[in-house]
Parts: sequence; C-alpha cells; structure tokens
Amino acid sequence: MIGLLLTGHDQFACGLLSAINMVAGSQPLINALPFEDHHAATYPAELHAAIASLNAEADGVIVLTDFMGGTPWNQAMIATQEFSDVAVVAGANVPMLLETLDFRESDYSLDEMVEELVAA
Repeated sequence: MIGLLLTGHDQFACGLLSAINMVAGSQPLINALPFEDHHAATYPAELHAAIASLNAEADGVIVLTDFMGGTPWNQAMIATQEFSDVAVVAGANVPMLLETLDFRESDYSLDEMVEELVAA
C-alpha cells in the first residue's frame, strides 16, 4: 500500500486528515504534518523524518501539499531528492483523497497513484 503524507500551511493537513477520517473512517498509512511559522526551522527535518517513517512501512509515499510553490511543497520537493519512491502532489483536497483511497489497496504503482490523484 502506498503511504500518504498530508502537509500544508497551518492546520490544513490536520483538517484534511480529520475530514477523511470522519467520512471514510481511520485509514492506514496516512499521516499529517502541519507547517507552522513557530517551527519553520525544524520543519525540513520533521518532514524528512515523516517521509522516512511512512516509507519504511509503505510501498512508496505521496506527499500531498496545499499548493505549489509554498514552503511545504518546496521542502517536500527537496526531501524527495533523497528517496527513490516518493512523489509530491499539490492541490490536495477531500474529494481527491476520497476518490483515490481504494486505489491504494490495488496493485497501482506510485506513478499510477500520482496520475489518479492528479486526475481527481
């Protein structure tokens, strides 16, 4: 199963995870890591650790961010350079995640999952 790491500004990621859990129930291998100003200096290391932790349990990781060009997206793009099986997708939203939850349990590759997320 492919792991999903939700991140974004302030409480975006936690809110997104909360909404997914409310609608679809608790999901395995989905974590949230908020980016907040008061821990901007430690965020890159926290993001790297969160990716590595998920990657150890999953068949690849997709990092979903709120929007392209912001600090969470920029740092995720930097962090993915150290992993061969991690991708970043911007524009995360509840319908996108709900539509792709079932695909995580299939034989979809990381690239195929990214295509499904972008299409959704």
